[in-house]
Amino acid sequence: MTEYLSHKLTVLLCRKMRIEEDETELYELGIEVLVSTGYTSAVIIFIGALLHRAVEALIFLACFITLRNYSGGYHAKTRVGCFATSIICYLSSVGIVFLTGRIPVRTSVFLMCIGLMAVLALFYKLAPAENPNKRLTADWKKYNRKMTFIVLFFWIGTELLGSLAGAVGAASQIGATLFIVAALLWKVREKS
Repeated sequence: MTEYLSHKLTVLLCRKMRIEEDETELYELGIEVLVSTGYTSAVIIFIGALLHRAVEALIFLACFITLRNYSGGYHAKTRVGCFATSIICYLSSVGIVFLTGRIPVRTSVFLMCIGLMAVLALFYKLAPAENPNKRLTADWKKYNRKMTFIVLFFWIGTELLGSLAGAVGAASQIGATLFIVAALLWKVREKS
């Protein structure tokens, strides 16, 4: 489905913008990534709305996409696998938020601190993770590592500010998402 839609959009774009035929494949791949990301995001927002957690679904997507853009991590071999992995990651984060909401506040704060230390350690050790489809030069690795930590500290700061402001659901969603992205980094290490 995404391949068909991407092909049709590429043909239309190439005609309108007079793109060279040898560049068509690159445009089609880019459009396919955008379409599949949009579809996956829409499904996650839909699931979030069904669970009465639409705002948390948007927070998950913002955190997940911005951080994974620089940190890398596990990548499925197919678009269907990518879709399924993304949905499983979202549902896992919902499960983490649900479980942490059922424990006493002191225990929750303690677990949040331990979780943040684990996340920082994993990102420090593993980011950015390469995947076979996207090899990084030394300069890009350095840049992605720097950007990973800028984005990571932005989200950690947002999580802490949300906790202090009483937005516990949003803060918990950020923490759970950071944990999920760190787990995807670990998954890449296991495979290599």
